[in-house]
Amino acid sequence: MFPNQPASTQPLPPGHSSRSIIVTVILGLVAAGFAGLATMQYLSATQARRTLTLEKQKSFTEGQTSQKSSDDERYLQQNETPFRSYISPDIFGQMQVKFPKDWSGYVEQTVDGSPQINLILHPDFVKVLKGEDNPYAVHFQLLKQTYDSLTKAKEGDVKGGKLKLSTVSVSGISGSRYEGKYDSKHDGVTVLIPVRDKTVLFSTDDKKYLPEFDQILKQATVKP
Repeated sequence: MFPNQPASTQPLPPGHSSRSIIVTVILGLVAAGFAGLATMQYLSATQARRTLTLEKQKSFTEGQTSQKSSDDERYLQQNETPFRSYISPDIFGQMQVKFPKDWSGYVEQTVDGSPQINLILHPDFVKVLKGEDNPYAVHFQLLKQTYDSLTKAKEGDVKGGKLKLSTVSVSGISGSRYEGKYDSKHDGVTVLIPVRDKTVLFSTDDKKYLPEFDQILKQATVKP
């Protein structure tokens, strides 16, 4: 038997150790680069989400502020205007009557009867007593009678001097205005406006309401 001999080792090629170190360093740099790139992408995505969230919050806040401003402005306008409106149902045509917002109102509406619209406006309570005709500040009615028939019925009172007749325009429509005392309770003004085969009537039973009555006429909208 041969005596034990140390295992033979072959020397490493020249430069092998240096190349290994260089490769390791390069791989480390590449790994660090990928890690840095991933970190940058994560931070960028996080910043983008944060920016989007802030923009949504800003948009929501601005929307709320804008809505509040709009509501405040509408509320202010409603409180500043001295009038409120009665608007007729579409079946009767487009009609709007503006009247002092501190007045009381009462309205009856019917398709088959006449008047089809009977709106009563008054500064105090509107008292409707059966069998009794009370004087009111303003009447607005839509009558199922022609303008010609109603004006013809008043010709006698005009000729007799009981009523004074003049022309008037309401919502761009020409009509007739009658002024005078036509019974013991009514000393005021009646205005008739033709609307197709019907007639719109405005009246006041007391001349002390003429300033408000004329303002209501001026602002009224009457369309067939």
